[in-house]
Amino acid sequence: MDDRKRGYNMASSRRDHLVKTALDLFYREGFHSTGIDTILRESGVAKMTLYKHFRSKEDLILATLQERDRQFREWFAAEVASRAESPTEKLLAIFDVFESWFLGDFRGCLFVNASAEFSDKNESIHRFSG
Repeated sequence: MDDRKRGYNMASSRRDHLVKTALDLFYREGFHSTGIDTILRESGVAKMTLYKHFRSKEDLILATLQERDRQFREWFAAEVASRAESPTEKLLAIFDVFESWFLGDFRGCLFVNASAEFSDKNESIHRFSG
């Protein structure tokens, strides 16, 4: 494999790992309560690597929100599809899927949480999550 390709995959992998780690921490601890040092410690990634991929904590938060949106949409669609076939059954399955989400490790909707923590309507995080 070409070194450039290997480097790209490694960099992409580190970025993805940072986003996943930050997403878990932000959901569990909150955005303001989770510092960059905690994210670095939990991810095992160097500060230089973090800032290579994200100019600021705000950029990292936006990336985690984008990833959460992608994950949730995929999970939700797959759950509904696995529980029902007809349109009526799918509509009813939505309630079952929400119930399983709420009964799991539910700490609120990450987007509502972001809107609450970043309440200034001019902030990019509030606009993205609202």
